[in-house]
Amino acid sequence: MANKNLQEQPANEELRTELPPGVKLLRTLEGHRIAVTSVAFDPQGGTLASGSRDNTVKLWDPCSGKLLRTLEGYQNDVMSVAFDPQGGTLASGSGDQTVKLWEARSGKLLRTLEGHQDWVWCVAFDPQGGTLASGSRDNIVMLWDARSGKLLRTFEGFQNDVMSLAFDLKGGTLASGSLDNTVMLWEARSGKLLHTLEGHQDSVRSVAFDPQGGTLASGSHDNTVKLWETRSGKLLRTLEGHTELVDIVAFSPDGRLLASKSHDHTIRLWNHETWETVAVIPEPTHRSWIPSLAFHPTLPLLATAGSEPDMPEHERSRLIHLWELDYEVLLGRRSGETAAARAVHHTTGKIVLVGDHSVGKSALGYHLIHGRFEKQESTHGQKFWVFPALGQRRADGTDCEAILWDFAGQPDYRLVHALFVDNADLALVLFDASDLRDPLHGVGFWLKQLQAGQSRCPIILVAAQTDRGSCSLTQEELKAFCQRHGIVGPIATSAFTGLGMAELVERMKSLIPWEDKATTVTTTTFKRIKDYVLGLKGAESDGQTIVTPGELRDRLEATDADWIFTDAEMLTAVGHLENYGYVKRLRTSKGEQRVLLQPERLNNLASSFVLEARRNPKGLGALEEKRR
Repeated sequence: MANKNLQEQPANEELRTELPPGVKLLRTLEGHRIAVTSVAFDPQGGTLASGSRDNTVKLWDPCSGKLLRTLEGYQNDVMSVAFDPQGGTLASGSGDQTVKLWEARSGKLLRTLEGHQDWVWCVAFDPQGGTLASGSRDNIVMLWDARSGKLLRTFEGFQNDVMSLAFDLKGGTLASGSLDNTVMLWEARSGKLLHTLEGHQDSVRSVAFDPQGGTLASGSHDNTVKLWETRSGKLLRTLEGHTELVDIVAFSPDGRLLASKSHDHTIRLWNHETWETVAVIPEPTHRSWIPSLAFHPTLPLLATAGSEPDMPEHERSRLIHLWELDYEVLLGRRSGETAAARAVHHTTGKIVLVGDHSVGKSALGYHLIHGRFEKQESTHGQKFWVFPALGQRRADGTDCEAILWDFAGQPDYRLVHALFVDNADLALVLFDASDLRDPLHGVGFWLKQLQAGQSRCPIILVAAQTDRGSCSLTQEELKAFCQRHGIVGPIATSAFTGLGMAELVERMKSLIPWEDKATTVTTTTFKRIKDYVLGLKGAESDGQTIVTPGELRDRLEATDADWIFTDAEMLTAVGHLENYGYVKRLRTSKGEQRVLLQPERLNNLASSFVLEARRNPKGLGALEEKRR
């Protein structure tokens, strides 16, 4: 979609030939000596500002590529730039611990705001332009009067650097992203903390509101982008596709596209309607510095800090690329198909199987999965099963998959396993119906663990091993117990005879909150790798617990000789599984990578330490050196 206001200039031919449909490299701006850390368009789109590690801010005409002026006076790297809503004032945050306000037209320094005790990573104006927020390495956000430079208030409570800030459409809510892995939503006027959004497994480097303000995007060093409902703080989706750290996210002015930039040397464009990737743009990036991007406010143009493909690492990210985007092609309006292959939409339900030891959990779990009885040894640690019978497809096309975790109930194990029932979507609490003395022994412990905190899940009380004898408690007594504790049941079962198993499965189907589960949008390659690794993990006949990346690749390729995937894709997919606790990536003393398929064995080891400490005559907490 060519635009007469955009004057095309020669651009690197190698980059051009690798570009996806709907993306065109318009021109390259060169002038900074070292990496560009931030770019921003003014509200009218007539000026592009860039901050750099060379201690300067440069102002450009994006339509001609002409350098308008250079702003100097910093004592350290310039990490962030932002225009006020009128475009008359430019704010910049620097490693010299200051925020500077400039008159954009003349380049005149208006004032310097001092107060932070460390690097200023980010600055953001509210939509009215009256206030300016700054986030710093000192773990504090400061809110300033943009006209007078007066400090209005500070926002505290961060455990690490504040890397990104964004105001919503009306300016009432301020979002922050931090190295403490959290996103926080604040009431801007009062400084009240509204929500702490947890879910990222690594630092949050960027936050951005969509133009309507109802959705917040966050980019993280866990290689994902997450989408949150701003009113409730609920996680809506996780976007997978990048194979390295995601450093910045931004919405297009009309909200139809979301852009993300990563250390994997790519920019991904996501369709706001489907949240699928519609383009992957190659953009070599300096790995040590924040890769920046910004959409033009009125033209189909995207500015990014980047490099030419043949640039050495130390020179990367000092250029600015201007990309022209054809929305009709990218969103599939012209060809009838999107510009990228379809993604996979899925969500995973976590079901925990708990109870006292010897109540028949493992036998019941096996019967639920395999539909038959088979004698099981008592669980010492954890068992893991994919539960196909509970799978379904939601109306929005999301595939729902259930995972069943069987946790050992012995006192020495459950101290550790109680840590892993958090975020469960459904719990089965078993008791031994044949126990004449105290059939509900151990149930109270698990109810307390499951009902603690904010993530309370539906709980089914299951009477197990009913084939061994009648329960000493009447049905009325058990129902009263369930009502008193706000749980479902009881359901009488026998893994041996199959009694109640079908009823239990149907009840589980009705209680898993699939409609409330956040969707993961991933690539077909990621999903295929994850499914294989989960199958490998759950294979009872395979005794291999640890594999090297090379061994895993060989196994994957053995399933399809024509399958093409990169090591980065394979290890990223494994990393996403690690985020859910399914596997664990390890390194040897020589730094060699390994994949632990049974990370629950680490929990078993921890439980063994507890058991050994209990046995020690010196008391709990003591371990003999020779026994380690």
